[in-house]
Amino acid sequence: MVKFKCTLCGRCCSDPDIYITLTHKDIYRLYLKFNDISEVMSKISLILDPIEHTLVMPTVRLYDHNNIVSLKKDNSGKCIFLNSNNTCNIYEYRPLVCRSFPFTFSKENSWLRWGFSFKYSICEGIGKGDEISDDDLINLGTIVLSEINDFYSFVRDWNLLVFSKKVRDDLYTFISRIIAYFE
Repeated sequence: MVKFKCTLCGRCCSDPDIYITLTHKDIYRLYLKFNDISEVMSKISLILDPIEHTLVMPTVRLYDHNNIVSLKKDNSGKCIFLNSNNTCNIYEYRPLVCRSFPFTFSKENSWLRWGFSFKYSICEGIGKGDEISDDDLINLGTIVLSEINDFYSFVRDWNLLVFSKKVRDDLYTFISRIIAYFE
């Protein structure tokens, strides 16, 4: 058992070394928030040609490059949605990585395993608050892994369409396909 309570320190939202990676469902949540593809595009950053073996998220083929899709950050490395009081402007629409930080999840054989993010040491909420039950961790881990697995499938299909030249490899088309996928 572990104790955890977010203290609103804002460290995870303002660490320049943390990518706020997005799944297709995260992008769709942003679309539900803003209801405008161009607005969603303005909130997204593409990390070009990352080292794939170090990442949990798949790389998306956009603009002739492999990319990790993430939320934009300001020049200091803070998430663009972080308020001055360390609260989130899009809290109910926040990305999966924000919903699950500081925890990480994996499946080994048929066992769900959890651990802490490689940046867990910046989180002052670990050890504070109530104990998180095994059931709560299993529920969160199941949601996280399901969404990431579904995103891998979506990206695999997208990348095949791009390589076969059946779709344009731009962000607008990518987001449009995500919206169509969920609607």
